[in-house]
Amino acid sequence: MWLRKDQQVANALRSLIENGEWQQQLPGYRTLEQRLQVHRKVVERALSLLETEGLIAPAEPGKRRKICNRAGEPAASASRRLLMVGPKPIHACSPTHRAVLLEVLQQAEKRGWDTHFHHFDFDFPRRAVNAMKQIVADHRPTRLVLSSPTSALGKWAETAPVPCFLMGGAFLSCSGAGVAVSFSDMVCAAAKRLWNLGHRRLLIPIVSGKAEIRDHVLRDSAAGWARDIPRVQLEAMFPEQGELLPDVLRGFWPKQFARLKPTAVVVKESNELLSLLSYCNRHAIAIPGQLSVILISGDKACLWIDPSPDRFEFPVEGLCREVMHWLDLPPAKDGKLKILEAPYQAGGTAAPPPAERAQ
Repeated sequence: MWLRKDQQVANALRSLIENGEWQQQLPGYRTLEQRLQVHRKVVERALSLLETEGLIAPAEPGKRRKICNRAGEPAASASRRLLMVGPKPIHACSPTHRAVLLEVLQQAEKRGWDTHFHHFDFDFPRRAVNAMKQIVADHRPTRLVLSSPTSALGKWAETAPVPCFLMGGAFLSCSGAGVAVSFSDMVCAAAKRLWNLGHRRLLIPIVSGKAEIRDHVLRDSAAGWARDIPRVQLEAMFPEQGELLPDVLRGFWPKQFARLKPTAVVVKESNELLSLLSYCNRHAIAIPGQLSVILISGDKACLWIDPSPDRFEFPVEGLCREVMHWLDLPPAKDGKLKILEAPYQAGGTAAPPPAERAQ
């Protein structure tokens, strides 16, 4: 069915709203024009369609369009303003990360918070801190949640003008309120399990693109399960690379399998697992007969796979519960960092290596 341009834009906006990209109000016209790469007139017609549906409130002079709830009324009150900031738009996050963000925003909204989400690049420390200061000045939140902050933003949060809660990220050395799941602990637990099964050639891609996270995992590994492994051999198990997008992953597996000839792989997210399974299928590599696999961040996208992957069940509800508990407390700038455990779920993808490949 052919759709007019304004109908296509309305569908795109509707999807972004339903996926949690915007919680209380839409951004300004200029932002929408740049985001959707269309003329202002097209945006105006698309907004009129959404207004007719009752998804957004009628326009008010000088104000941004408010998003309505199912009853057709503007959502949430502005008596308490919660701002969540992350390094990516919600739709671009991993399935696990996206589930956490949406759950926090939805639960906070149910509790009467005026919720907003903003994103920008965290990669350059000084620029990120300056951007964070400007965002806080613009939004004037009463509470701030930083999702996956860098160590620089974690340090900034210690003296921020608004109570901050850190959720995930590379801030374990920072003080203040926060909750996280230790990626390093999960990687080490997975590697130790595979090592004890007899695997000696492990492939463990660190796909966050953050050198500090890779270094942290290597330090913890060298002090734990890999204590007796030469450093050069250990580092070979952790290939350096940034974000593994689908086109990058397609070339990644052939290169690393030829280099390391692994008998076991630890993958972080379901998209990497699916890409690995595709590679193994093309090359007739049986799992777990010829290759064992453990998934770090289990999510619903991988539950249909047969055999079910050995995985860590990411505590989405636990993370959300900790944020809600913090929101219920009186405003404070101090607090503690809490590390949640991700329980291991045995599946059917981890087994001892074939005898001829174990050495």
